[in-house]
Amino acid sequence: MSSPPTTGPGPMEYPFAPSPDILRTHEKDAYMIAQVSSEASTILRALLGARVAHKYSTATNHLSELIYLSLTTLLGNRTLGEEYCDVIQVESDTLRLAGLGRRVGYVASVVFAPWALGKTLPALRRRLRGKLEWNIEYAEKHSNNKNKNNSHPRSVQLQKYILENLDTLTSPNPIYALSLATFYFTGAYYHISKRIFGLRYIFTKQIKPDEQRVGYEVLGVLLVLQLAVQAALHVRETYLEATGEGSDVTAAAFINSSNSDDKRASRLDGDDVGIGNGSGGGRFTTSSTYLGHGIEAPIHSHSKSALDESDPSSGQAQLLAGTDVGITTQHVPRGLASTTSTPVLPNGQARYDLNDPELMAWIPDGQQRKCTLCLEPLRDPSATTCGHVFCWTCVQDWVKEKAECPLCRQSVLAQKILPLRGTR
Repeated sequence: MSSPPTTGPGPMEYPFAPSPDILRTHEKDAYMIAQVSSEASTILRALLGARVAHKYSTATNHLSELIYLSLTTLLGNRTLGEEYCDVIQVESDTLRLAGLGRRVGYVASVVFAPWALGKTLPALRRRLRGKLEWNIEYAEKHSNNKNKNNSHPRSVQLQKYILENLDTLTSPNPIYALSLATFYFTGAYYHISKRIFGLRYIFTKQIKPDEQRVGYEVLGVLLVLQLAVQAALHVRETYLEATGEGSDVTAAAFINSSNSDDKRASRLDGDDVGIGNGSGGGRFTTSSTYLGHGIEAPIHSHSKSALDESDPSSGQAQLLAGTDVGITTQHVPRGLASTTSTPVLPNGQARYDLNDPELMAWIPDGQQRKCTLCLEPLRDPSATTCGHVFCWTCVQDWVKEKAECPLCRQSVLAQKILPLRGTR
């Protein structure tokens, strides 16, 4: 008598890892890569000095990530983050372990794609900016020569829009944000590279019913709302600029902001001072205004015009000429010009920009004319007490966070930083 055939147990099905476990895996791997990068920077600083270590900090980070992924993912092993969360990487279409080709593509895209973008995007933006500026200038000259509007005004407006928003249009950040929002809703692919090569995580154990994970759909909704609000504000601003209302809105916002600053910074707010001059002089109201760049000035409002800005010899006119504050019936004391002899510059403008090779020519060419914090030519070069030179804004921002030299770690106080002067 033959026994009935018995069927073996079916293959065990492992569930896909949800978004919380994927995030924990990513954070653990990011922490380990940061540890490797920190150790590599310490070794490089001990061998070649702090200046070289800071110069090649980005390359050190990429190399550390490449070493970490090569010793784990590239060899077919699990990363420390994957072991920590009991997940393993498989192909999304076949549910088999990731093949060598996909692993190589994933590692290469994760490590080299950001590096390539960092190298090519600035050059691409410079070329596009130069091309757009030339096209716009040519179109305007052509229109002026014919004494009529340009035959393609929309194309010129489009080029102006692209020129004004070139950094945003060529930035990969919106793509990252959309990919992250999709991950919050689906819980499938956290990295864009994993989405491209079809790599997903599954658990290496069975999940009990009481261990079911929750998703991050709420974060996805919030991120989509943030992107929608930013897009709506950008469209509104673009529309106002196109219709010629943007300047009025900006001026009104600036006046409101200036008024609020006056109220906060006022020292004699609301004090009325009556002044008799024998000719029926008016009545002054003494308060203070904030002129920007740390300059606070007391002002006196008068019913008559107390300030003749057309007089170039007037100290008040010289002071207000360098600011964007529109004061027509306010009087600035004459003694203020002597205490603020340095004119106020627009935001983002430097007095000494070492992009000009003739400026401060006594500083040698090459890396010595570049700031080791921003890796750009020095803008308003300033020396610390230990002798290292940085951009004024860079070193001031650094000292606010950590009161030490970025290179030698010697203690530095903000008031001890000296701006360099001298054009030859």
